[in-house]
Amino acid sequence: MNDEEVAATMDHCITTLKDGIGSTTLEQLKYLGGGEVLAPELLELTPNYVERAIPTEFLERCLLDADGGIKKGSKRVIVTGMGGCGKTQLVRKFIDDYEDSFASVFFIDGSSKETIKRDITEHVRALGGAHSQKSFEECMKFLSLPVQGGERLLVIDNVDDPNINISAFFPKWRRGSVIITSRNGSHGQLSPLSHLQLDVMSLNESIDLLIRGSGGIQLSAQHSEAASKVAEELGYLPIALVQAASYIYRTECSADTYISLLRTSRQRVLSDPATSQIDMRYTTAFAAFDASYSILPSKARLALHLLSFFHRQRFPIDCIGFDAVNGFSSDIRYLDRGEESERGRECLKEIFYSDGMWDPAELEYIISSLRSHSLITVMPTEITRLLQMHSLVHEWARLRVPGTEILRFQDAAIRFSRSGLVTSMGDDARE
Repeated sequence: MNDEEVAATMDHCITTLKDGIGSTTLEQLKYLGGGEVLAPELLELTPNYVERAIPTEFLERCLLDADGGIKKGSKRVIVTGMGGCGKTQLVRKFIDDYEDSFASVFFIDGSSKETIKRDITEHVRALGGAHSQKSFEECMKFLSLPVQGGERLLVIDNVDDPNINISAFFPKWRRGSVIITSRNGSHGQLSPLSHLQLDVMSLNESIDLLIRGSGGIQLSAQHSEAASKVAEELGYLPIALVQAASYIYRTECSADTYISLLRTSRQRVLSDPATSQIDMRYTTAFAAFDASYSILPSKARLALHLLSFFHRQRFPIDCIGFDAVNGFSSDIRYLDRGEESERGRECLKEIFYSDGMWDPAELEYIISSLRSHSLITVMPTEITRLLQMHSLVHEWARLRVPGTEILRFQDAAIRFSRSGLVTSMGDDARE
């Protein structure tokens, strides 16, 4: 056989073995029996992924040196942001680009303590040999050991539960990289200088995602203006853009038609799930928000309902205390308060009072809870703190108010607005 025939035969044998038993990592090859225990699968990168230059460069600065190699030492990067903003896909793309620079990559489901322990244990056991029966505690000790000729990357994805002490799952290594993704912005305290607060997409990124996701049929370059209107309508949120692209692809409607549908059948269109997507945790923006809502403290839920009756931007948080100390009764301009005003006042007390009294710590707890799930952002100013919500979060929060409770929260919003400290949307909602 000549050299070409030998090479072709070898390629065929390797392909056959790979198809039969799967691929393995370099680290697995160091241990007898590697590959006998299967490690958790790495989520696939969506084929329509759009490069996000600024966040990608941030990850690279934190983990890579000037020559493109992995920085020495122990490194942590915390990526936080609202549900559906693309945290997991951003990190997944980084893995795709730099996986060969690491001895191994452990991708962990961070949704609970149990899934974290399970995935770490399975990753280590998958190395085979002496590791195949290790306990979780033994696996953590093993991960803390140095790796000859390289280092490991540990990604703990979707650490959204505020009750998880995620630092307890960091290996005590001198050289290695950890990336955390979470809606909980307070995790940024774990590494303030390498905390990426991921926001929505830029206009150009949004248009690119819409064009790719819709197959480029109805959103060609000539229709970029219409695409930009869709992106603006959806607040540039990646998961909502994927929904829109999926809808346009399936129905073969134009971007202009989609915008018209948003304005006439908005709730129905926004509840229509993205289909035929790869490894998509949630298929609608509202489903992503619901995941946070389900674990919010009860008072934070009530506050979210109330806030949906105000404008979504520049709500003065500290003004709540000014009115609360007077029992939400400071509307001296209104003599006839009536049943509606009293109902609104009681609703405000239910949300912001603790044991029947105004307690500033209760307000701070509510704001902290909403921020920890990235449902609101807070902008400090010289005078007060201003609360803001993404347009889709604001809309979703209003839809989550039970039908029997709408009037009560409207009354509360109007009652509070009559203090003269903030403007309510409740009066308009009554008309």
